[in-house]
Amino acid sequence: MPRSGPCYRHRLTRACRTALLIGLMAVISGCGIKYAQDDGRRLDDKLVSAIRATGNGLAVLRPAIEKSSRSRPAECERQWELPFVTVSSEALTPDEKVAWVRFFGVDERPTVVGAAPGSSLGWGEKIARINRYSSSDGNEMQSYLLELRDLGAPFTVTNARGKRVSVEPFEVCRGRVRIAPRDAPDTQNYHWLESTHPLPVFSTEPSADEALWIVLWTQGLSETAGARMKAYHYAYLPLRALIKAALLLNSVNAIAKAAEISGAALANQAGSAIGGSVLSGAAQTRSSSILFDSSKNREALEGVSWVAGTQFEEADAWALERILELGANPAAAIGLHHKLTAIGHGQNAFVFDEPRLHALQKLSDEKKLNIRWTSLLDPQIKKPADENPLDR
Repeated sequence: MPRSGPCYRHRLTRACRTALLIGLMAVISGCGIKYAQDDGRRLDDKLVSAIRATGNGLAVLRPAIEKSSRSRPAECERQWELPFVTVSSEALTPDEKVAWVRFFGVDERPTVVGAAPGSSLGWGEKIARINRYSSSDGNEMQSYLLELRDLGAPFTVTNARGKRVSVEPFEVCRGRVRIAPRDAPDTQNYHWLESTHPLPVFSTEPSADEALWIVLWTQGLSETAGARMKAYHYAYLPLRALIKAALLLNSVNAIAKAAEISGAALANQAGSAIGGSVLSGAAQTRSSSILFDSSKNREALEGVSWVAGTQFEEADAWALERILELGANPAAAIGLHHKLTAIGHGQNAFVFDEPRLHALQKLSDEKKLNIRWTSLLDPQIKKPADENPLDR
């Protein structure tokens, strides 16, 4: 029986040559590559806790980020986001690699650990190619993914099984949420583009509505404090360098001139709050309870983050408006507050101080919301507010 086919007797058609070349490249590229595996080793409890908090935080934040895009206030600055978030264990320690693969299936390839509803890539999928680009370095792949995200145009990715899908970035209000790294878990840093929150915030396993509050609050801080933070960064910091230069030159006139310019710039661009106390009301808080400890936290912030601290009340109000608009539970913020006070962590933006609680209470009363924010001032009240007042 005669044999036939495009490759029979080495009579290679263009299609056959291409197919063989692709197959050969796949074999060559796969040779010698050993991805991280769980070898069953015992892991440090602190490492495990940190990795789980980070992975769970990324997972719960991604749907919240997508949900926040449904609130589109005309005045907010915009940035692009992806419907999924990936992690690569490239360049991590052997123990960290084992922890990531054990709990989240992550190896050196960009691996999805969180996805919004309708995402073209789901949890656990690994990215092998982005458009026509592929690299054995997972960090390079991650960087390229973020570059395409910021362009905002659709692109394609191919997963480890060879399935090619389209990815469409979506717009949200500016202000990305970052999770503090494992080696510096208490880091908190506030900026007009993004804010880093301490790792313990995410070790509490935030609910969907609590994650939404975190996202909306961070966006609100960018929107309400962005101008002041920029003014401080672009006006005060360079002028401080000018003052230092004047000191080196031992020029009294130069020092006086720099101080005059600095004062005028801050008054005109950053507002009078930058030149004064962070919060007059916060300074009056005297309780040593964790419920009031965040006032001291704001006073301890430095630089641009300190400027951001002057606008925490405004970020609260911004988040409250948007969480109501999205039909979620605004009292989730109280639940998050309770969780953080229960573990004794007041050095973050989500444990309220007295001035913020009074401001939220006033706003809630105006909106006729049956939420008693000021009840948090009573240290005996520890039960989280799970009921959604919108359901009444």
